Amino acid sequence: MRINVRRTESGKPTLEIETGGKKLLFYSARDPERDGIRFFKRNAAGAGDTCIFIGLGLGYHITPFLSKEDIDRIVILEPVPELFEAVQDREEVRTLLEDRRVELRAGNDADDYARIIRSRYDFFLGRGISIFSYPGLRGLDPYRKLERDVRIGLESLINDGMTIGRFSVRWMNNLIGNVKSGTRLFPVSALAGSFEGTAVITGAGPSLDRSIDLLQKHREGVFLLATDASVKPLVRNGMMPDLIVSIDPQPAVFFHFLGLAPDKLARVPAVVNPLIFPCVFSAFEKKYVYFTRHPSSPLLVKKDISPDIINCTAVSTLAFVLACSMGFSDIHLAGFDFGYPGLRAYARRTFFYERVLVSGFRLKTPETAETLLLRGSRNLTGYRQELEEAIAEKASGRAIKVHDWRTGGIPIRGAAMTARPVLGKPPRRIRTGESGFTMIPPSVKWFSNEIALTLTLRNRIYKKLDLRMSGDESERFLTQKLGAS
Repeated sequence: MRINVRRTESGKPTLEIETGGKKLLFYSARDPERDGIRFFKRNAAGAGDTCIFIGLGLGYHITPFLSKEDIDRIVILEPVPELFEAVQDREEVRTLLEDRRVELRAGNDADDYARIIRSRYDFFLGRGISIFSYPGLRGLDPYRKLERDVRIGLESLINDGMTIGRFSVRWMNNLIGNVKSGTRLFPVSALAGSFEGTAVITGAGPSLDRSIDLLQKHREGVFLLATDASVKPLVRNGMMPDLIVSIDPQPAVFFHFLGLAPDKLARVPAVVNPLIFPCVFSAFEKKYVYFTRHPSSPLLVKKDISPDIINCTAVSTLAFVLACSMGFSDIHLAGFDFGYPGLRAYARRTFFYERVLVSGFRLKTPETAETLLLRGSRNLTGYRQELEEAIAEKASGRAIKVHDWRTGGIPIRGAAMTARPVLGKPPRRIRTGESGFTMIPPSVKWFSNEIALTLTLRNRIYKKLDLRMSGDESERFLTQKLGAS
C-alpha cells in the first residue's frame, strides 16, 4: 500500500491510496474538509460520549466531532503504519491529536485494541459508545478487518459486562472470602510445558458412563484431567483425577465434591479462579490460579506478577486449553456430549443426576425429568462451539491429536470420534519447580475503583441508578463487607 498526499481544488490536501494497482481517494478531489463536515452532520446525533474512529486519514472526518462538548473520549485506530507516517507531521493531524480527549493507536497498537476493548468496563459508566468508519476506507482489507474485530470485541465487552453486573454481589462475596484466606497459590502458567504424552479430559455427559471401563483399563497410562462435575463418577469408580478444573462461581459447584473424602480430595491439585465459591476454593491444598477479564484481575497480585488471563465460558473449554498449554500432544475427550442422547443430560453419580433422582418426579423417568429440567437452561450449542474454536486454534499447525470417546451426542468439529481409542505415549513430567504467590489482602481503598466498578455495573444496568447513586451504593456495600480499613 502506497500513500500520497495531493492538493485539491480548495487548496486543502487529500490522500491518495495506491493498492492492488488501483488509486483510491480518501476524501474528494474538490473539498475534503467539506466531506468531513458532511460526515459529521450525518453521524453527530448518534455519537456517544466515547467515539471510536476506524482510520485517521487527515482527520477531516474526525475534527468536527471536537465541537461536541458531550464527547469525552475519541479513540482513533489507524491500522496502516505507512499512512500514519505519511500524515503525522501534517498540521491538520497535529491539531487534532493535541486535543486532550483524543487517543491515537496506530499499527499493531490499533490491531490490539480489539482485544483491549474487551476489558474496558469503564465504558459502561458513560452514555454510550459509537464506532465510525469513513466510507472511503471500508473497502480496504485492513480497515474492514479492524472494524469487524472492534465490533466483536465490543460485543464481548457488553456480554461480559452484563454477566459481571448480574452476578457482581455473588462474585464479590466469593472474592473477598478467598483473598482473606491468605492461601499460598501458584499461577496457572507454572503448568505450561510441564508434561508430554497422553491426557484424558472428562466431562459430565452421559457417555462418561460408557467410558468408565475404558478409563479404568488405561488409568495408569494417561493423565486424568477432570472437570468439576465429572469428579464424583470418577472417584466412585475408583479413579482419582490428576488435576481438577473448576470455573463456575455459584455455590452449587460445591455439591460436585460433597460426599467425597475431604482429605483425599484436598491432595488433588486444582485449577481455579479467585471468584469461585470459597468452599470450593478451600477444598484443595494446591491451587493453580487463573484470572478472567473481571476487573479484579490486575489488582489481586503484586505488580511484578502478570496475571494469567483465560476467559472461557465453559469448563470443558478451559480444561482443553490447559491440556494444550501443559504440553500434551494426544488429548482424549470422554463424556463430552453437548446434547441429550437417550434423553440423558448428565452421567450417573454426578450431582446434577442425583438431584433429579430425589426431586420427586413420579410420572417421568429420571432421564426424562433431567432433560426437561435442564434443556432450557444450558447453552450447550454455545459451549460446543467455544470448544471447537479452541480446538481449531490450539491444534492448528501443532502436533496435537484430539479424540472424542463418544457413542452419542453431537459431533465435535476437530475431534476424531472413536469408540476404541488407541492411546499415545504415557504422560511424563518434563519440568518441575514452581514459585507461588499470595493474593493482596483487601481493603475499602483497594476495592474502591476497579472492583467497585462491578457493583456499579449492576446498579447501572439492573437497578437503573445514575452514576453517582451507583457509586455510593457500591461504596456502602464494600464498607460493610471490609470495614473502614
